[in-house]
Amino acid sequence: MIGSYPRGESPYRCSDMAGNVWEWTSSYLDEDKEFIVLRGGSWSTGRNDARCAERLWGVSVYGISNSFGFRCARISK
Repeated sequence: MIGSYPRGESPYRCSDMAGNVWEWTSSYLDEDKEFIVLRGGSWSTGRNDARCAERLWGVSVYGISNSFGFRCARISK
């Protein structure tokens, strides 16, 4: 469940950065921008893959999965 590990926040006060869903990034694998790079692992992968540095390369932008998502962020003033 989101927010279950408040002591796991990063120094930047970010939490729940890995293991929820693969995060859709702004990085593309090809010039045609048809394949994206996902980060962070998801609930559907093993615990060794649920880390911020994990990458899933070459996922079609037309693919749909309940293990893909994106993060909304706001810069605080």
